[in-house]
Amino acid sequence: MIARPCTGCGDIIATGSRCADCRPTRASTPPRSHVAYANNGKWKNLSKRLRKASPFCEFCGGTDHLQVDHIIPESIAPELAYTEENLRVLDRDCNNPRQATYTHEEAQTVLARLHATYRRRPTRAGRDRIAAAERALADLGGGPKAQVRPTAGKAQRALHTLGGYG
Repeated sequence: MIARPCTGCGDIIATGSRCADCRPTRASTPPRSHVAYANNGKWKNLSKRLRKASPFCEFCGGTDHLQVDHIIPESIAPELAYTEENLRVLDRDCNNPRQATYTHEEAQTVLARLHATYRRRPTRAGRDRIAAAERALADLGGGPKAQVRPTAGKAQRALHTLGGYG
């Protein structure tokens, strides 16, 4: 190996172009200000397809600066990030003020769409999406409470009658 001078301070070093003191330290990766799903091909293709199918804002009818919005935010239900039933086209002015908020009615609409899709084609992923939307609805509070269905199968307690079975 040939010794060479450090490009930073001029000291003789055996390998590399800088000595340990002059070598820049790697900063930890700064936190991202955008969400990861928005930077991949799957999201870009889905967003483009939805904006092409609905070339106007669902709130104001505008056609400039269209964005695809998650009705139930991705931070609340990441399982629904790529689910069309949870997406709608809005322009930038209508989408930006919303941030990560949603109403009970919007969550109910998403849940109804997911149930309709599940009835057409029942899948495990469909059940998981419905469960995620139900959790988001329960976390939101307000509105009617979901009914708890009794478990099927063996009876949970003994059957008591006043006159016996006779």
